[in-house]
Amino acid sequence: MIGVLGGCTAAFAGEVGVAGGGKTPRAVIWWCKRPDVIHVIIWRQRDGKASQRPLVAFSSSAIRGDVAELPLVGDRPGWKVESGDPSVLEADGDYVVGAWPDDGSDGSFGHTEFTISQAMNLKPDQVKLGSPGSVISRAEFLTHHRSYYT
Repeated sequence: MIGVLGGCTAAFAGEVGVAGGGKTPRAVIWWCKRPDVIHVIIWRQRDGKASQRPLVAFSSSAIRGDVAELPLVGDRPGWKVESGDPSVLEADGDYVVGAWPDDGSDGSFGHTEFTISQAMNLKPDQVKLGSPGSVISRAEFLTHHRSYYT
């Protein structure tokens, strides 16, 4: 008998990628089930390994629509800095962004490796996703990946 897994799993709640398109680089998050709060953390990465302590942590309960975007530099309307100093993000620093909904018991949005420069060099319709990561279209990020998991 062949079974089909439908819906989101306990370990998977959505995805986080990085976009830029010549504008402010930002984390882009979609979810299987709209959370009350989104948490985002950024680690510095050196020699392919993320540091043990997050560099900066954010949260937002201003969740609308099917996607949230967190500007990685500059003003962040609707987002609160929970810890760290976001001004330390450097253009060519290697980072990992991770995100999760609510208290994390409903899974994770995963993580993506990036540099601010990489995000800025993406085309407006592109998203970098994963570790080490690949660049896909925003439409694919929001549709194909969502339909694969839901």
